[in-house]
Amino acid sequence: MIKKNIIIIVYLMLSIACGKHPDNIANKEKKIGDVNNLKIKRISIGAKHVLILNENGVAYGLGHNYYGQLGSKTIDKNIVNPIKIMTNVKNVYAGDFYSLILKNDNSLWATGDNGLGQLGIENKEKIYQPIKIMDDVESAYTSDSSTAIIKKDGTLWVSGAFVGEYYGIGKNRDLSKFVKVMNDVKEVAVGEMHSMILKTDNSLWTTGNNDFGQLGTGNKIDINKPIEIMKNVKSISSKHNTSIILKIDGTVLSTGYNKHGELSIGNLENITTPNEIMSDVEKVYTSKYTTMMLKKDGTLWLSGYNCDWDLGSEESNIINAVKVMDSVKDVAIGWHSIIITKKDNSMWCVGSNYDSQLGIKNKDVIDKLTPFKLKI
Repeated sequence: MIKKNIIIIVYLMLSIACGKHPDNIANKEKKIGDVNNLKIKRISIGAKHVLILNENGVAYGLGHNYYGQLGSKTIDKNIVNPIKIMTNVKNVYAGDFYSLILKNDNSLWATGDNGLGQLGIENKEKIYQPIKIMDDVESAYTSDSSTAIIKKDGTLWVSGAFVGEYYGIGKNRDLSKFVKVMNDVKEVAVGEMHSMILKTDNSLWTTGNNDFGQLGTGNKIDINKPIEIMKNVKSISSKHNTSIILKIDGTVLSTGYNKHGELSIGNLENITTPNEIMSDVEKVYTSKYTTMMLKKDGTLWLSGYNCDWDLGSEESNIINAVKVMDSVKDVAIGWHSIIITKKDNSMWCVGSNYDSQLGIKNKDVIDKLTPFKLKI
Protein backbone atom coordinates (compact mmCIF):
# COMPACT_ATOMS: atom_id res chain seq x y z
CA MET A 1 0.00 0.00 0.00
CA ILE A 2 1.33 3.37 -0.92
CA LYS A 3 1.75 5.46 2.16
CA LYS A 4 -0.29 8.60 2.03
CA ASN A 5 1.67 11.80 2.44
CA ILE A 6 -0.06 14.22 4.71
CA ILE A 7 1.03 17.70 5.56
CA ILE A 8 0.43 19.87 8.54
CA ILE A 9 -0.85 23.33 8.02
CA VAL A 10 -1.10 25.91 10.76
CA TYR A 11 -2.25 29.28 9.51
CA LEU A 12 -1.05 32.09 11.77
CA MET A 13 -3.19 35.22 11.39
CA LEU A 14 -1.32 38.51 11.12
CA SER A 15 -4.19 40.61 9.77
CA ILE A 16 -7.86 41.36 10.27
CA ALA A 17 -8.63 37.68 10.26
CA CYS A 18 -7.33 37.46 13.85
CA GLY A 19 -9.88 36.74 16.49
CA LYS A 20 -10.76 33.35 17.95
CA HIS A 21 -8.65 30.81 19.79
CA PRO A 22 -8.08 27.38 18.27
CA ASP A 23 -7.29 24.39 20.43
CA ASN A 24 -3.78 24.38 21.87
CA ILE A 25 -1.69 22.83 19.11
CA ALA A 26 1.00 21.63 21.45
CA ASN A 27 -1.40 19.58 23.58
CA LYS A 28 -4.41 18.73 21.42
CA GLU A 29 -3.07 17.64 18.07
CA LYS A 30 -5.67 16.17 15.69
CA LYS A 31 -4.94 14.17 12.58
CA ILE A 32 -6.99 15.57 9.73
CA GLY A 33 -7.34 15.02 6.02
CA ASP A 34 -5.08 13.60 3.37
CA VAL A 35 -3.49 14.92 0.23
CA ASN A 36 -4.56 12.32 -2.33
CA ASN A 37 -1.21 10.54 -2.50
CA LEU A 38 0.37 13.79 -3.67
CA LYS A 39 3.75 12.71 -2.21
CA ILE A 40 4.75 16.22 -1.28
CA LYS A 41 8.45 17.09 -1.52
CA ARG A 42 8.34 20.81 -0.77
CA ILE A 43 5.91 23.61 0.07
CA SER A 44 6.64 27.33 -0.28
CA ILE A 45 4.31 30.15 0.77
CA GLY A 46 4.01 33.70 -0.53
CA ALA A 47 1.88 36.51 0.83
CA LYS A 48 -1.39 34.87 -0.23
CA HIS A 49 -0.50 31.89 -2.43
CA VAL A 50 1.00 28.45 -1.88
CA LEU A 51 3.32 26.44 -4.13
CA ILE A 52 3.50 22.65 -3.80
CA LEU A 53 6.08 20.35 -5.36
CA ASN A 54 5.51 16.60 -5.36
CA GLU A 55 8.09 13.82 -5.55
CA ASN A 56 7.33 13.29 -9.23
CA GLY A 57 8.55 16.80 -10.05
CA VAL A 58 5.13 18.37 -10.64
CA ALA A 59 4.59 21.91 -9.30
CA TYR A 60 1.11 22.99 -8.20
CA GLY A 61 -0.27 26.29 -6.92
CA LEU A 62 -3.37 27.63 -5.19
CA GLY A 63 -4.63 30.84 -3.64
CA HIS A 64 -4.18 34.45 -4.77
CA ASN A 65 -3.49 34.91 -8.49
CA TYR A 66 -4.07 38.59 -9.25
CA TYR A 67 -0.45 39.08 -10.29
CA GLY A 68 -0.26 35.83 -12.23
CA GLN A 69 1.87 34.16 -9.56
CA LEU A 70 0.22 30.79 -10.22
CA GLY A 71 1.19 30.88 -13.89
CA SER A 72 -2.31 30.07 -15.10
CA LYS A 73 -2.48 32.82 -17.79
CA THR A 74 -5.41 34.33 -15.83
CA ILE A 75 -5.65 37.30 -13.46
CA ASP A 76 -7.89 38.56 -10.68
CA LYS A 77 -8.89 35.04 -9.73
CA ASN A 78 -8.30 33.01 -6.60
CA ILE A 79 -7.57 29.35 -7.20
CA VAL A 80 -9.36 27.05 -4.73
CA ASN A 81 -8.14 23.69 -6.00
CA PRO A 82 -4.39 23.34 -6.72
CA ILE A 83 -3.58 23.69 -10.40
CA LYS A 84 -0.60 22.21 -12.23
CA ILE A 85 2.01 24.82 -13.09
CA MET A 86 4.98 22.88 -14.52
CA THR A 87 6.55 19.42 -14.71
CA ASN A 88 10.18 18.28 -14.42
CA VAL A 89 10.62 20.59 -11.44
CA LYS A 90 13.38 20.40 -8.83
CA ASN A 91 12.30 23.19 -6.46
CA VAL A 92 9.78 26.01 -5.99
CA TYR A 93 10.14 29.41 -4.32
CA ALA A 94 7.21 31.72 -3.50
CA GLY A 95 7.86 35.44 -3.30
CA ASP A 96 5.20 37.72 -1.88
CA PHE A 97 3.30 37.99 -5.19
CA TYR A 98 5.49 36.04 -7.59
CA SER A 99 6.82 32.52 -8.02
CA LEU A 100 10.13 31.01 -9.09
CA ILE A 101 10.40 27.45 -10.39
CA LEU A 102 13.70 25.58 -10.69
CA LYS A 103 13.58 22.78 -13.25
CA ASN A 104 15.60 19.58 -13.33
CA ASP A 105 17.82 21.01 -16.08
CA ASN A 106 18.77 23.83 -13.63
CA SER A 107 16.88 26.49 -15.59
CA LEU A 108 14.95 28.99 -13.45
CA TRP A 109 11.47 30.13 -14.50
CA ALA A 110 9.38 33.00 -13.13
CA THR A 111 5.77 34.20 -13.10
CA GLY A 112 3.86 36.95 -11.31
CA ASP A 113 4.63 40.45 -10.04
CA ASN A 114 7.59 42.23 -11.60
CA GLY A 115 6.75 45.83 -10.72
CA LEU A 116 10.07 46.38 -8.96
CA GLY A 117 12.18 44.28 -11.29
CA GLN A 118 12.28 41.28 -8.95
CA LEU A 119 11.96 38.84 -11.87
CA GLY A 120 14.92 40.37 -13.67
CA ILE A 121 12.77 41.28 -16.67
CA GLU A 122 13.37 44.88 -17.68
CA ASN A 123 9.84 45.79 -18.79
CA LYS A 124 8.59 45.47 -15.15
CA GLU A 125 5.25 44.07 -16.32
CA LYS A 126 3.30 41.26 -14.67
CA ILE A 127 4.03 37.81 -16.05
CA TYR A 128 1.02 35.47 -16.27
CA GLN A 129 2.77 32.24 -17.20
CA PRO A 130 6.28 30.96 -16.40
CA ILE A 131 9.14 32.22 -18.54
CA LYS A 132 12.80 31.27 -18.28
CA ILE A 133 14.99 33.89 -16.62
CA MET A 134 18.30 32.09 -16.02
CA ASP A 135 20.24 28.86 -16.66
CA ASP A 136 22.71 26.90 -14.48
CA VAL A 137 20.91 27.79 -11.23
CA GLU A 138 21.58 26.08 -7.91
CA SER A 139 19.01 27.86 -5.71
CA ALA A 140 16.87 31.01 -5.44
CA TYR A 141 15.69 33.27 -2.62
CA THR A 142 12.65 35.55 -2.66
CA SER A 143 11.17 38.50 -0.78
CA ASP A 144 8.50 41.11 -1.42
CA SER A 145 10.58 43.21 -3.79
CA SER A 146 13.86 41.52 -4.74
CA THR A 147 15.30 38.15 -5.75
CA ALA A 148 18.68 36.54 -5.15
CA ILE A 149 19.98 33.61 -7.21
CA ILE A 150 22.97 31.35 -6.60
CA LYS A 151 24.29 29.71 -9.76
CA LYS A 152 25.94 26.30 -9.97
CA ASP A 153 29.36 27.97 -9.93
CA GLY A 154 28.60 29.63 -6.55
CA THR A 155 28.15 33.16 -7.91
CA LEU A 156 25.40 35.35 -6.42
CA TRP A 157 23.11 37.37 -8.70
CA VAL A 158 20.41 39.86 -7.62
CA SER A 159 17.61 41.97 -9.10
CA GLY A 160 14.81 44.16 -7.77
CA ALA A 161 14.21 47.05 -5.38
CA PHE A 162 17.16 48.60 -3.50
CA VAL A 163 19.66 45.97 -4.67
CA GLY A 164 21.75 48.45 -6.68
CA GLU A 165 22.20 50.72 -3.70
CA TYR A 166 22.66 48.14 -0.99
CA TYR A 167 24.87 45.65 -2.81
CA GLY A 168 27.12 48.39 -4.13
CA ILE A 169 26.75 47.19 -7.72
CA GLY A 170 25.43 50.22 -9.55
CA LYS A 171 24.41 53.86 -9.49
CA ASN A 172 20.68 53.09 -9.55
CA ARG A 173 18.83 52.10 -6.40
CA ASP A 174 16.61 49.55 -8.16
CA LEU A 175 17.68 47.05 -10.80
CA SER A 176 15.44 45.25 -13.29
CA LYS A 177 18.02 42.75 -14.50
CA PHE A 178 20.21 40.29 -12.64
CA VAL A 179 23.69 41.50 -11.77
CA LYS A 180 26.53 39.51 -10.19
CA VAL A 181 27.44 40.41 -6.60
CA MET A 182 30.09 37.98 -5.36
CA ASN A 183 31.60 34.47 -5.60
CA ASP A 184 31.59 31.38 -3.35
CA VAL A 185 28.05 31.78 -1.99
CA LYS A 186 25.94 28.88 -0.69
CA GLU A 187 22.89 30.53 0.93
CA VAL A 188 21.11 33.90 1.05
CA ALA A 189 18.40 35.35 3.28
CA VAL A 190 16.56 38.35 1.83
CA GLY A 191 14.82 40.74 4.22
CA GLU A 192 12.72 43.79 3.46
CA MET A 193 15.69 45.99 2.49
CA HIS A 194 18.69 43.99 3.68
CA SER A 195 20.36 40.67 2.95
CA MET A 196 22.48 38.09 4.72
CA ILE A 197 24.93 36.08 2.61
CA LEU A 198 26.43 32.78 3.75
CA LYS A 199 29.62 31.87 1.90
CA THR A 200 31.05 28.40 1.25
CA ASP A 201 33.63 28.88 4.02
CA ASN A 202 30.70 29.34 6.48
CA SER A 203 31.41 33.05 6.96
CA LEU A 204 28.36 35.35 7.21
CA TRP A 205 28.18 38.65 5.35
CA THR A 206 25.45 41.32 5.58
CA THR A 207 24.49 44.39 3.56
CA GLY A 208 21.66 46.90 3.15
CA ASN A 209 19.38 48.91 5.39
CA ASN A 210 20.20 48.78 9.10
CA ASP A 211 17.55 50.95 10.76
CA PHE A 212 16.76 48.26 13.33
CA GLY A 213 20.19 46.63 13.71
CA GLN A 214 19.31 43.76 11.38
CA LEU A 215 22.82 43.68 9.89
CA GLY A 216 24.27 42.64 13.26
CA THR A 217 27.10 45.17 13.12
CA GLY A 218 26.57 46.71 16.57
CA ASN A 219 25.14 49.94 15.12
CA LYS A 220 22.36 51.23 12.85
CA ILE A 221 24.49 52.45 9.96
CA ASP A 222 23.42 51.30 6.49
CA ILE A 223 25.94 49.34 4.43
CA ASN A 224 26.12 49.48 0.62
CA LYS A 225 28.50 46.56 0.14
CA PRO A 226 28.56 43.15 1.90
CA ILE A 227 30.84 42.92 4.95
CA GLU A 228 31.74 39.88 7.05
CA ILE A 229 30.24 39.80 10.57
CA MET A 230 30.60 36.19 11.74
CA LYS A 231 32.21 32.79 11.13
CA ASN A 232 31.11 29.16 11.65
CA VAL A 233 27.55 29.75 10.44
CA LYS A 234 25.38 26.84 9.24
CA SER A 235 22.20 28.57 8.03
CA ILE A 236 20.36 31.92 8.03
CA SER A 237 16.80 33.23 7.81
CA SER A 238 15.31 36.70 7.44
CA LYS A 239 12.02 38.36 6.62
CA HIS A 240 11.04 41.96 7.21
CA ASN A 241 13.81 43.48 9.41
CA THR A 242 14.72 40.56 11.65
CA SER A 243 17.80 38.37 11.14
CA ILE A 244 18.14 34.85 12.56
CA ILE A 245 21.47 33.01 12.48
CA LEU A 246 22.07 29.28 13.07
CA LYS A 247 25.66 28.37 13.87
CA ILE A 248 27.36 25.08 13.11
CA ASP A 249 27.25 24.07 16.80
CA GLY A 250 23.42 24.39 16.86
CA THR A 251 23.17 27.71 18.68
CA VAL A 252 20.80 30.38 17.34
CA LEU A 253 21.42 34.12 17.44
CA SER A 254 19.03 36.96 16.60
CA THR A 255 19.33 40.66 15.83
CA GLY A 256 17.26 43.54 14.47
CA TYR A 257 13.54 44.31 14.66
CA ASN A 258 11.77 43.01 17.77
CA LYS A 259 8.50 44.87 18.29
CA HIS A 260 6.56 41.59 18.55
CA GLY A 261 9.20 39.52 20.33
CA GLU A 262 10.53 37.84 17.20
CA LEU A 263 14.10 37.97 18.56
CA SER A 264 13.11 35.87 21.62
CA ILE A 265 15.24 37.91 24.01
CA GLY A 266 12.68 38.47 26.79
CA ASN A 267 11.62 41.99 25.78
CA LEU A 268 10.41 44.05 22.83
CA GLU A 269 13.57 46.09 22.25
CA ASN A 270 15.43 46.10 18.95
CA ILE A 271 19.10 45.06 19.17
CA THR A 272 22.10 45.66 16.90
CA THR A 273 24.41 42.82 18.00
CA PRO A 274 23.42 39.14 17.54
CA ASN A 275 22.26 37.60 20.82
CA GLU A 276 22.24 33.86 21.55
CA ILE A 277 18.69 32.62 22.17
CA MET A 278 18.62 28.81 21.84
CA SER A 279 20.86 25.74 21.51
CA ASP A 280 20.60 22.29 19.88
CA VAL A 281 18.72 23.69 16.88
CA GLU A 282 18.54 22.00 13.48
CA LYS A 283 16.71 24.62 11.36
CA VAL A 284 15.42 28.21 11.64
CA TYR A 285 12.49 29.94 9.91
CA THR A 286 11.12 33.49 9.84
CA SER A 287 8.02 35.29 8.60
CA LYS A 288 7.12 38.97 8.78
CA TYR A 289 6.79 39.07 12.58
CA THR A 290 7.40 35.49 13.70
CA THR A 291 10.44 33.27 14.28
CA MET A 292 10.35 29.47 14.49
CA MET A 293 13.15 27.11 15.51
CA LEU A 294 13.22 23.35 14.95
CA LYS A 295 15.38 21.63 17.52
CA LYS A 296 17.36 18.45 16.95
CA ASP A 297 14.89 16.53 19.15
CA GLY A 298 12.02 17.39 16.74
CA THR A 299 10.35 20.03 18.92
CA LEU A 300 9.23 23.24 17.21
CA TRP A 301 9.48 26.57 19.04
CA LEU A 302 7.92 29.95 18.24
CA SER A 303 8.48 33.56 19.25
CA GLY A 304 6.95 36.80 17.99
CA TYR A 305 3.42 37.73 16.99
CA ASN A 306 0.84 35.25 18.29
CA CYS A 307 -2.25 37.14 17.05
CA ASP A 308 -4.34 35.81 19.97
CA TRP A 309 -3.99 32.22 18.77
CA ASP A 310 -3.15 29.80 21.56
CA LEU A 311 0.19 28.64 20.15
CA GLY A 312 1.73 27.61 23.44
CA SER A 313 1.05 31.01 25.05
CA GLU A 314 -1.85 33.35 25.80
CA GLU A 315 0.30 36.40 25.04
CA SER A 316 -0.15 38.28 21.76
CA ASN A 317 3.59 38.94 21.59
CA ILE A 318 5.74 35.99 22.66
CA ILE A 319 9.04 37.41 23.90
CA ASN A 320 10.61 34.08 24.87
CA ALA A 321 10.22 31.14 22.50
CA VAL A 322 7.57 28.58 23.49
CA LYS A 323 7.12 25.03 22.29
CA VAL A 324 4.40 24.59 19.69
CA MET A 325 4.67 20.98 18.59
CA ASP A 326 6.63 17.73 18.90
CA SER A 327 7.96 15.37 16.21
CA VAL A 328 8.28 18.01 13.50
CA LYS A 329 10.19 17.32 10.28
CA ASP A 330 10.09 20.66 8.47
CA VAL A 331 8.32 24.02 8.24
CA ALA A 332 7.30 26.34 5.42
CA ILE A 333 6.52 29.84 6.61
CA GLY A 334 4.85 32.65 4.71
CA TRP A 335 3.59 36.17 5.22
CA HIS A 336 0.36 35.11 6.92
CA SER A 337 0.80 31.37 7.18
CA ILE A 338 2.87 28.48 8.47
CA ILE A 339 2.94 24.97 7.06
CA ILE A 340 4.41 22.29 9.30
CA THR A 341 5.30 18.81 8.11
CA LYS A 342 5.53 16.32 10.96
CA LYS A 343 7.41 13.06 11.03
CA ASP A 344 4.10 11.14 11.15
CA ASN A 345 2.66 13.37 8.36
CA SER A 346 -0.37 14.50 10.41
CA MET A 347 -1.98 17.83 9.54
CA TRP A 348 -3.55 20.99 11.08
CA CYS A 349 -5.16 23.97 9.41
CA VAL A 350 -6.22 27.33 10.84
CA GLY A 351 -6.25 30.91 9.59
CA SER A 352 -7.13 33.19 6.70
CA ASN A 353 -8.81 31.83 3.58
CA TYR A 354 -9.64 35.17 1.95
CA ASP A 355 -7.73 34.18 -1.16
CA SER A 356 -8.70 30.49 -1.16
CA GLN A 357 -5.20 29.50 -0.05
CA LEU A 358 -6.66 26.78 2.17
CA GLY A 359 -8.59 25.30 -0.73
CA ILE A 360 -11.95 25.75 1.00
CA LYS A 361 -14.82 27.48 -0.81
CA ASN A 362 -17.07 30.22 0.56
CA LYS A 363 -15.30 30.74 3.88
CA ASP A 364 -13.02 33.70 4.48
CA VAL A 365 -11.63 32.69 7.85
CA ILE A 366 -10.86 29.25 9.25
CA ASP A 367 -11.10 30.16 12.92
CA LYS A 368 -10.46 26.75 14.45
CA LEU A 369 -8.60 23.58 13.57
CA THR A 370 -10.35 22.26 10.47
CA PRO A 371 -9.80 19.29 8.13
CA PHE A 372 -7.78 20.24 5.08
CA LYS A 373 -7.80 18.19 1.89
CA LEU A 374 -6.23 19.17 -1.39
CA LYS A 375 -8.25 18.36 -4.50
CA ILE A 376 -5.98 17.77 -7.46
